[in-house]
Amino acid sequence: MLKFPDWLKPQNSHLFRDEYISIKEKQLREQIYQHIISRKSEDEYFDLELARRKISIDDGIVFLHTDICKIVELVQTELIELGWKTQLAFGQTGLFIYSTEKPPQTCW
Repeated sequence: MLKFPDWLKPQNSHLFRDEYISIKEKQLREQIYQHIISRKSEDEYFDLELARRKISIDDGIVFLHTDICKIVELVQTELIELGWKTQLAFGQTGLFIYSTEKPPQTCW
């Protein structure tokens, strides 16, 4: 960040939480992107709980489960629009991203 955005004013504090969520959304999207391009097979799932903890630890603020659920829904929609299929597994803590008609065998 080269300079603070013009809107970062006390009278706009009601916008801060949405901006915070937007930043976290970008971080989660980057992690998922790296997961997709680095994995060896589509059987490998993205660990949402680990990602949530990493995001929370990085900034010292607890990133709420409801926040990550909203972001995951958005990311799933984006991936589907790109031609991927997605499925949550393991109590909604794992995100499978795959290209086949059937989910990977490890998805349950």
